[in-house]
Amino acid sequence: TSSSGDLRGCLHYINTTTISATDTFTITFNIPSGSETISLGQMLPIVNLANTNTVTIDGTNGGDQIIIDGGGAFRSFFIRQGTVTVENITLSNTGVARDASGFTSGGGGMGAGAGIFNDEAALTVDNVTFQSCIATGGISRVGGIGCAGGGGLGGNGGTRGTANGLSGGGGGGGIGGNGGNGATADATSG
Repeated sequence: TSSSGDLRGCLHYINTTTISATDTFTITFNIPSGSETISLGQMLPIVNLANTNTVTIDGTNGGDQIIIDGGGAFRSFFIRQGTVTVENITLSNTGVARDASGFTSGGGGMGAGAGIFNDEAALTVDNVTFQSCIATGGISRVGGIGCAGGGGLGGNGGTRGTANGLSGGGGGGGIGGNGGNGATADATSG
């Protein structure tokens, strides 16, 4: 299958155009020398969101290697499934951060996969430079009431009880885990 467009459009095309459940797609670049940086203003579409395609993202660009710059706010690629190769590319200033939680201080969400987040794909990474790619997990709100911890790798977030009659927030979920339950205010009196 052949199509052309920007990176976002090509990833969207892969997710929405399917001849079979296992199509093969190769994304290459033809960007003029001196303009090889792609600055992200929002998250790119998920690679293989619904299908198990074979996808190659090759940033060779005729010798002027592509740089994807996330501006410190967006990850380069979230890869869902299939067989994916990312090669000959620089991933720069990419990142994900989760904020602190609200007033009742549930644990902050998990930050993961600053350069590439791989869910269930058979992923090959070849000649890729990761430059200032940072994933930061959230924290409980400082000074909040009834704090609960954030979820870890493969773990669930903590559950919080009440403090001074106020409800506590649940913990943030981890990879493969759920966030913890918040508690409600204690309605009984002693």
